[in-house]
Amino acid sequence: MKSRFIFLVMILMLISCSSDDNGNSNGNNQNTLTPIAIKIVFSDGTNISENQCLSDQFEYAVEIETIDNTNGTFVVTQIDYTFNGELFSMSFSSPGVLRNPLNLVNGENQVQLLGTGDLDMVRFVEQDPYSLVE
Repeated sequence: MKSRFIFLVMILMLISCSSDDNGNSNGNNQNTLTPIAIKIVFSDGTNISENQCLSDQFEYAVEIETIDNTNGTFVVTQIDYTFNGELFSMSFSSPGVLRNPLNLVNGENQVQLLGTGDLDMVRFVEQDPYSLVE
């Protein structure tokens, strides 16, 4: 009787174990992506150089880059960031770079990755309308 009880406990322990080692119970070895950089760029992805004059005639974007540290199959990974203190997110299904459009405000504009603390900042100064005097 005692040996049957021990055998039953061992069977229950084996049944409750997962089939993989990383704690993932679905057995697909799915991984999330890691964000490595965030920056404010022109909408086409061109970098904004230091002391470059910004104009409301151009379009701007936030750019986030992610990498794969594990070479696995990816689940869609949501990367959270803030723009001037407001929370936003981007969804990545593979490693690489994605951009979301930004509307810069007069003064400091800051984007920051949540979790890593990586940030970028640009200063946008609105130009007053002017009139041509002849």
